[in-house]
Amino acid sequence: MDSKIVGVLAVVVITLIAGVLALGALSPSGAVVSGEKAVKIGIITDLSGPAAYWGESTRVGAELAVADLEKEGIIVDLLFEDYKFDSKNAVTSAQKLVELDGVDALYVEFNPATIPVAEYAKDKDVIYVLDSAAVSVVNSSPRAFKTYVDFEAGCKGVARMFKADGVERLGMLKGSLEAYDVCLRGARQVYPDIIVENYNTGDADLSTQVLKLNASGAGAVLHPAFEGETLSVLKTLRTQGIAMRYASVDEVLTPAVRDYAAELEGGYAFGFRPVSAAFRSEIDAQESGLSTYNGAGLAYTHVRQLGRALAACNGDRQCAAGRLSQSASDSTIGFERFEDRIARFELKVAPISEFG
Repeated sequence: MDSKIVGVLAVVVITLIAGVLALGALSPSGAVVSGEKAVKIGIITDLSGPAAYWGESTRVGAELAVADLEKEGIIVDLLFEDYKFDSKNAVTSAQKLVELDGVDALYVEFNPATIPVAEYAKDKDVIYVLDSAAVSVVNSSPRAFKTYVDFEAGCKGVARMFKADGVERLGMLKGSLEAYDVCLRGARQVYPDIIVENYNTGDADLSTQVLKLNASGAGAVLHPAFEGETLSVLKTLRTQGIAMRYASVDEVLTPAVRDYAAELEGGYAFGFRPVSAAFRSEIDAQESGLSTYNGAGLAYTHVRQLGRALAACNGDRQCAAGRLSQSASDSTIGFERFEDRIARFELKVAPISEFG
């Protein structure tokens, strides 16, 4: 071959290589990853309040996702904020992460944080995934995504199981969060005259409400709540000798709650299908003794999705939101797809004894 042609080809090849290096290296997943700027994801969760058992699980899952993304050539920096289950703290945390730390995305957990953070972030150039039973949050922005199990379908499912068992009257302990409104909507499709006793989320003593439900003739109680509130209800059932069947969401079935085995007998739960055995083994190798694997599975799934989408789009948020909405199914915790930016999962409705 003519030496001039060889020289020209060599220049072209070198130029192409330099261009790729300037943009970043191609990862095994096909994403172009910046060699200078890592993807930054801020996580706002509860690490010291009533939902800390879930927040700690989230932390472990998110960190595992970062380690796995690094194997693909995608570098992610995680920034954690403990908002202590306080809405004002959540907004302050979001402001810090977006305005000072310059994160590309937020991952926010529980209604007290997701609703005010969605309002704050709606006009900010940031993607945010909101881990919450509330569905209104997804309407705040085309960059807003909602995740978590479907409360309406879940509460309808356990209500149908009680109805099939012949339970004539169903009661509900309804906290002061949108999640309970969603749950009630589902339960009322089966029990239009469901008996409702209200309380403020976070109340430590729900004995009065439990006694009222019992006096009203409720044969079962629906209560998808946090660990502390659940323990209050189960303790009242035990100490008062009340035979009222119980239904909740699977995340609350912590070791402390399971100590009330007699009170949980005959009860139902709804939630995610179990995390994959392989994922559970990975988590146990990192940190043993977690109260739940669900927080880890959810965070792992979405942190990986966010990292890949942002890396593929070189940080462009609009592009990344589009790619995130097209995320493939993931067997870690049964993620199926995003539908109108709402995550859909395999839903399990079964006796409490069938949730490991």
